[in-house]
Amino acid sequence: MRIARIARLLLVSAIGFAVLPANANPIRESAPANAVQAEQVEPFEGPVATYEVPSKPAEPAPASAEPEFAAPGYAVPQAVPAATAVARPLKVMPLGDSITYGVGSSIHVGYRLDLWKRLYTVGFAPNFIGSLRSGHMGDNNHEGHIGWRIDQVSANVTRFMALYQPDVVLLHIGTNDLAQNYDMAHAPQRLSLLIDKIRRARPTARIYVASLIAMKSSQAGVSTKRTAFNNAIPGIVQKKGPMVRFVPQHLVPAKDLSDQAHPNNCGYAKMAYIWYYALGRSSLNQSGKAWPTGYYPFGSAKGPCNP
Repeated sequence: MRIARIARLLLVSAIGFAVLPANANPIRESAPANAVQAEQVEPFEGPVATYEVPSKPAEPAPASAEPEFAAPGYAVPQAVPAATAVARPLKVMPLGDSITYGVGSSIHVGYRLDLWKRLYTVGFAPNFIGSLRSGHMGDNNHEGHIGWRIDQVSANVTRFMALYQPDVVLLHIGTNDLAQNYDMAHAPQRLSLLIDKIRRARPTARIYVASLIAMKSSQAGVSTKRTAFNNAIPGIVQKKGPMVRFVPQHLVPAKDLSDQAHPNNCGYAKMAYIWYYALGRSSLNQSGKAWPTGYYPFGSAKGPCNP
């Protein structure tokens, strides 16, 4: 029992999201009386079931709180950086398929615009980079290639890294492998090799590797294969070193899709929040304090999820 507990703590340290006991529900079962309750999501099995929806904080955290080991519902200060602060340049490469492209969102930006604004709020001068441009936002570059599988991204990623030299890579890939039933038994190995290529080509980049969001499919076995693929990702990430982090995007539920595979505006808002939350829990956050929550799409506040 003691060994299992230590292992869970080590996993929290490696990936930055709280890990619950193996038999725990992925949503917090209780919260302070004045906290906004996180919505319920589909039940999960295996390693991904240990990740909970980050809950909105209710009150300031104690000064002694340790961010890396605090539960996802830990409180954060609501102050934003002073207007006179010098913004920190940050080159971000959104990397993936049509979900990264923004298919399904009303202005075709996906999660990118919301995440850009959040990073700006915490003192960065974000520069989204890549060979593609889509969506109604000024900084609309990315590498979200419609229809691409893991192997297709892998075949081009060394060139992408050399051309754009990102500081941060946001990787959400594998949906088309699933949709095409493309050798899913070896999809985790392909993902692992892709991460290794990024690390070799750009060793200073922080790589955030996401599990796949929900899918709707009438094909037999798709849900099982998606779960198996998602469950393999935390273990892959854990072996890649401190510059690679796991991001539980599987917490975006099927009800927030615009079609069979692409989020609607609410789903993309949740993706943006989960990326932001993961970045804020990593070494990218050098402020010594938690980042402001901002709009909380898993709650009841008015916004894309509650028009």
